[in-house]
Order: sequence, then structure tokens, then C-alpha cells
Amino acid sequence: MKTLTAISLFLLGSFQVFSQEEIPDYFEIVVLRDTNYASIDTMLRPIRRNPKELSKFVEACEDFNYKEGLAYAYIQMGLNARNVSDYPEAIAAFTKGLENARSCENIDFEVIALNMLGVVHRRKEEIREALDYHKNALELAESSSKHTLTGLRNVAVARNSIGNIYISLKQPELALPEFLASIAIEEETGNKLGLAINYQNIGSIYEERLDLQMALSNYRRSLDYNNQINSNIGRVICQNSIGQVYLKQARFKEALQIIEPTVAMAEENGDQYYLALAKLNLGWALSENGDLNRSERYILESLKVSEERDMGFFISEANLLLSKINEKKGNYKEALGFRKKYSESQERYLNESNQQYMADLISKYDSDAKKNKISILEKENEIANLRLADNRKLFLAGAIAILLISGLFYILYRQNTLAKEKEYLALEQKMMRSQMNPHFIF
Repeated sequence: MKTLTAISLFLLGSFQVFSQEEIPDYFEIVVLRDTNYASIDTMLRPIRRNPKELSKFVEACEDFNYKEGLAYAYIQMGLNARNVSDYPEAIAAFTKGLENARSCENIDFEVIALNMLGVVHRRKEEIREALDYHKNALELAESSSKHTLTGLRNVAVARNSIGNIYISLKQPELALPEFLASIAIEEETGNKLGLAINYQNIGSIYEERLDLQMALSNYRRSLDYNNQINSNIGRVICQNSIGQVYLKQARFKEALQIIEPTVAMAEENGDQYYLALAKLNLGWALSENGDLNRSERYILESLKVSEERDMGFFISEANLLLSKINEKKGNYKEALGFRKKYSESQERYLNESNQQYMADLISKYDSDAKKNKISILEKENEIANLRLADNRKLFLAGAIAILLISGLFYILYRQNTLAKEKEYLALEQKMMRSQMNPHFIF
């Protein structure tokens, strides 16, 4: 420890960012050049949501050409931007993180950056880009021979994200296996956040199928995990999902009670994506409870946020709800206008081109996966044949050794037998000579 302190102080002598009084606790990472994402995340957890400190850390990493540190910092900057729905800034930061990860050839960091880019494009309803990023992340993570904890979670994130894309494209039968595969990994690694996310997603599949009891069961299970990890944003998502089911069950007052508090929770969090979600659902619940004016106000607020950040799904749903509200008010011309906007926004990502692209991508991925499995089986077969050949050689060598040892024992046995026979003959000859001694002749 004294040696490490001495090294740190020596390096700090030429360090331009921090003064002697401002040496941060996490500078040890720069000195040690840690390459493990989980341990870096543990050390930098206190500053990862602090833009000023992250910028200082970036400068430190640049001074010492610490690529893993740069990759981590830019990924965190991207998350901070994504969490306030600043998607251009998030994409720029994640791209820098990806570049640094590739520069140091660290697969874990590269897969995280690819997944995060996929999530941003998915939120922007840029389906092709999202699919490409998540597919590349999944292929890279699964091809790695090092199955680290971070690597396993990367696979889980990629599968969950691909499942969400399938849901966006109205393909729940393709989404469910992805969520179940993700759950298996999250259970293995003990990641409650991942379990909360996947059960929430599975609930949405059952909701789409109108199996509302199964939907509620999964949403409540997700909410339980979010309560265990004290995730406010998780509560916002789950309470809105449960509220949506209540609305479909005509339990309008219960829906309003569970959805209304989520607006303040989303505002406190600052993520405009979930604020748009909460206001949209609150408007829906108010509409079903007969408060059309307040309903329209919240939905218009949701629409404004969604249009500013190009969130197509919420734009589509807001237009649909505004159409229904105006129809209830007797404003049929406005209702028709909103209905047309709803149809146009739906076509933006539910089009034949995206569907075909998805089908082609699935086919290609399945084909690549089969080729990889065949290649693995061929290698395993080759190894088995080599082992069999080695076993045959060992058996042959053993048999020869046994034959040689048996032959040696036989030769020794024969020599011993011949020696005894020779000794016996010598005794017989001696007895015969003794009988012919003249002293015994009468």
C-alpha cells in the first residue's frame, strides 16, 4: 500500500487537473489502470452522475492514455444525457465510449456501448439502427470466451432490448423468448433491476394479448423488485402499467389513484421519456373519469414533450387519445384530424420495410447462430477424435508394456526353472558317483 501511495504521488507531480489538496479518492483507478467494468463502476459510483467530476476524470484518463477509463466515463455521460432525453448528446457520448472500448480491445465495454446506442435509437423509434446495435452487441458478447459477470449481463441487456424492439413491431411471439432468456441470466447473476425490467416487459405482452390477469401478475412482480431496490423510475413504469390494465378493466378510479402520483415522481427524476408516459396515462385516466378538460391538458403536455424529443410512440398514442376526447366533446373535425395524425405516426415504424428488415435480420442471425453451433460441434468432434486417437495410442503402449513385462517375467521364470533343474541333475550325478565309491564295493 505504501508503494502504491508513492507511485500515486509521483504521478501526481506531473498531473495537470488536480492540485495536491484536490486529489480524488478514485484516482487510484488511473494509477492501476483497472480494466474491469464492475470494479471501475464500484469505485466511480459516487461521481458518475456528477458532470463536473466526470469531466475531471476524463482529463485524467486522457493525460495517462487510460482507454478503459475514458470508455467508462463517456458511457456514463451518455446515460446522463439519455436519462433527460437528450438523445443527440447521448449518441455522441456513447459513440466516444465505443471508440475507446475498441481502441483498448475491451469486449465488455464495447458491448455496453453498443447496447446503450441501441437503447437510444429504440427510444427514437429508429428500429433498424436499434436492431443493428443490439444484434452486434449480442453476437460480440456471446462470442467472447471470457464469461464475466459484466459479459453475462451484457447478453441479458441485448436480449431484453431485442425483445422490446419486437414488441414495438407488434411481434410479441418473438419477444417472449428473448425476455425469458434474459430472465435466466438475471436470476443467475442476482440482478434484481434486470428481473424487474423483464417481468415488466412480459406483462406488456400479456396486456397486448388481453390476458389482463397475467399482465397484472407480472407487473406486480416487477413492482416488487423495484421496491426492493428502491427504484423510483421503476415505480413510475410499473404503476403506469398497472394503471393501464385497470383502465382496460374499467376500474377507472383505481387507475387514477395509482397513475396520478407518478407525474411528480417522473418530474423529480427528470427523464422526459417517463414524464411523457406519466402525463399521457394520467390524461387517459382523467378522460375515463369524465374530467375531459384536465385530461386534454395533460395529454397536450405529453404531446409537446414527445414532439420536442421525437418520441414517436407517445406522439401516436397522444393523437389517438386526443381524437377520442374531441369526439366525446362533439368536436368531430378536430377528432378526425388527430385520428389522421395517429395513423401517420403509426406507419412511421410499423411499415412493411421495417418488418421485412426485421425478418431478414432474424433469418441472418439464426443462420449465423447455426453456423457458429456447427463450427463449435465440429471443433468438439475434432477434439473428441484427437482424444480417442490419444487413448488408442495409450492403450497400444500399455498393451505393449504389458506384453514386454509378461515376457520378462516369463524369461525370468524359465531361467529360474532351468537353474533348479540343473541343480537337481547335479545332485543326481553326485549321488551316482557316491554309490560307485570303492569303499562300498563288496
